[in-house]
Amino acid sequence: MKYFLLFQSCIPVKGAKRCTICDLAKKDIYFISLGLYEFLTEFENVPYHEILDFQDEEVRDKIKSEVDFLVEKEVGFFTSNPKKFPRLKLDWAYPAVISNAIIEHNNSSDYNILDVIQQLNQQGCKFIEIRFYDGYSLESLEAILKQLDSTDVNSLIIYLKYSAKWNRKNLLRLLILFPRIAHLHVFGTQDLKLNENEEAIQRISFHKGLIHDNSCCGTIKENYFSINFQSFSEAQEYNSCLNGKMTISATGNIKNCPSLPETYGNVKKVAIKNSISDNFRKYWKINKDQIDICRDCEFRYLCPDCRAFLKDAENPFSKPKKCNYNPYTAVWE
Repeated sequence: MKYFLLFQSCIPVKGAKRCTICDLAKKDIYFISLGLYEFLTEFENVPYHEILDFQDEEVRDKIKSEVDFLVEKEVGFFTSNPKKFPRLKLDWAYPAVISNAIIEHNNSSDYNILDVIQQLNQQGCKFIEIRFYDGYSLESLEAILKQLDSTDVNSLIIYLKYSAKWNRKNLLRLLILFPRIAHLHVFGTQDLKLNENEEAIQRISFHKGLIHDNSCCGTIKENYFSINFQSFSEAQEYNSCLNGKMTISATGNIKNCPSLPETYGNVKKVAIKNSISDNFRKYWKINKDQIDICRDCEFRYLCPDCRAFLKDAENPFSKPKKCNYNPYTAVWE
């Protein structure tokens, strides 16, 4: 007898209108019907031919067609011994309190950014995003990047306002010398076409518009989805945006995110480790299964969240205001 199974890294997620299979290994999404979702989740221990025998011809043909598609895409397979293929455990853990941070900086900022990075490193932070709203000198940025070489931070995203010093040569030099730069966003400029280095092209984006503050936060789009085991498993229990996150505002205030109003001290007066209270963590466990409308969405474990801009500002479990996807129609409105 043959049984149809999904590969371990391919996980079905039920939505109101349709369902997805999230392939965490290939980082891809496949859409399936509600009927096939039921077939995959409720009858996984029933032989394939027995399932088909209980269906009418129309349903049987549809199941066979969808299963053939999944086999072709190497999402599923047939086996005579399903017990040898247990489901993937979606346990998530991180060996520190702070996993990621956003640092904001403008011309009025008077806190010590190098000290902030060292303090975040001491808290186990591995991912840092720095937003230079008013630009930053080449020499000062290189000092930050050199300091990162002595930390455990392994991924840095930079938002940088364009100036004449940031020509193609200097941008390429930074990307080549400092592989910890995961991505460099340069705003306020046309595309400089860094076609001399294919690897650098993948790590840099140019934006014509200006970014003055954090009002750009909270937008939900398909190209913001994270299709990987770490973020997918984290989203099962924790908030996909705020869990383990800390923000240092342009004035040095310690916050959960740039756009939330609450502050927990200022880095000029308070050590980062002393700001991490139970109140600081209050958003961390608001996951997508608890959020209105999001809990019915087939993308909920891939999608970033936002607790700062809400459809209903009085409801902490409201859908993000800047998400235009309707899971009940499966349409981006």
